[in-house]
Amino acid sequence: IPEYGIKGSGYLFCFYPSKRMYVKVNRGTKVFIVDETLNDAGQILIYTFNGELVEIDPDELEYTGFD
Repeated sequence: IPEYGIKGSGYLFCFYPSKRMYVKVNRGTKVFIVDETLNDAGQILIYTFNGELVEIDPDELEYTGFD
């Protein structure tokens, strides 16, 4: 499974659909894409190394390869 990273530094808030809330995610975190299908808001579902399943804009992701 290809690995991605969230671009930039600092943090951003992403929607956590299973809990129906927004969570703070650190930029630079490594993630895996779970579902590449865009939702109505134009976001995809990712899994972070922190164990969160959140939605994010695909433009925020950067391909890092297979580390």
